Amino acid sequence: MSPRLQLASIRVACQLARMREDRRARELRCPTCRAPVEPPREASPPSSFPFCSERCRLLDLGGWLDERFRVAGSEEEDARSLPESPIDRDRE
Repeated sequence: MSPRLQLASIRVACQLARMREDRRARELRCPTCRAPVEPPREASPPSSFPFCSERCRLLDLGGWLDERFRVAGSEEEDARSLPESPIDRDRE
């Protein structure tokens, strides 16, 4: 195989790889069930995006409310970032 042909085949392979990556990047999936999700159009009313359905949106919300999901950080950091409550002030 000539060097030009090798270079051309490498370029084509790179372009195909980029196309596959672009396609994956554009394919949105529901965070709860991983089903494909269409992005909302600007003129459409609010939907349950990025979830595929209201059910998946509520399942995710339930996970946050049950504290199965958390934002990373220590409990000390969380306690320091909270404002002092009036109840704590009265105890002193």
